Amino acid sequence: MFICSGIIEKNRDKILKKLDKVGFDIRRIETRESWVAITAVLR
Repeated sequence: MFICSGIIEKNRDKILKKLDKVGFDIRRIETRESWVAITAVLR
């Protein structure tokens, strides 16, 4: 399990694409105010 937090909301899609490219499946995305946290697991 990989947790990435403190992501600025405008960078969310860029981070999601990079996580997918290196082999992660996204499990959960949380957004509060302008901050994002992503939970992912390796395929």
